[in-house]
Amino acid sequence: MNKNFLIFLSFIFIFLFSFSNDSLKDFMINDFNNGIEISKLMDRNLILMFSTNKCPACTKFKNEVLKNEEVQKWLKTEYIFVEILPDSSKKTTYKNYNLNYTQLFSVFNARSTPTFIFFDDNVEPIGSLIGAYPSEIFLNLLKFLKYDNDENIEINEFMEKNIQVNIRKRILNLKDEEIEKLLKIDPNTKKVSKNLDKYTNIYLDDDLNDNNYNNFIILKKE
Repeated sequence: MNKNFLIFLSFIFIFLFSFSNDSLKDFMINDFNNGIEISKLMDRNLILMFSTNKCPACTKFKNEVLKNEEVQKWLKTEYIFVEILPDSSKKTTYKNYNLNYTQLFSVFNARSTPTFIFFDDNVEPIGSLIGAYPSEIFLNLLKFLKYDNDENIEINEFMEKNIQVNIRKRILNLKDEEIEKLLKIDPNTKKVSKNLDKYTNIYLDDDLNDNNYNNFIILKKE
């Protein structure tokens, strides 16, 4: 095979790999404590994905499910998605315990990858999912967890009935330091500017009228 052609193929592979990773940076982070803080400040439920760099199912999930447009809409607005990789040098704190990221796998009983841990509004774990499920199932799970109804229903019935759940639109009034923190740690929280879609969480200055914006989450100073 021609050497120049091999170089060309290598360039294409590197470009596609970089593009694939970049497309997830708007909503996926890899810092556990930042995920907790974003969850608390923005009324977005935390999801942990325990993964490894050598996990084919994890790669498939990220390349297919996390690139699904509808899945991304929900993860950008109603959830904060954190990927946890085993790393004994990376430190965190959980429930007053000092841990490294490898120990987090044991704390949340993540014995295989990918394992997903879902949290409630109080940032307490409420359930887990093991394995890389297709986009349709994962999207329905995201909607099911936001289904606010007293009806006792299982997810299979929820999917069969095709129950509609919408992303909430809300205005959050936060302190100056909280907004500055979110602008630093949440990749999907940005100062308002042109060309931001409505699934981007925007911060508005006091002189801007929130009625002029259709974003699902708007941040303003209290």
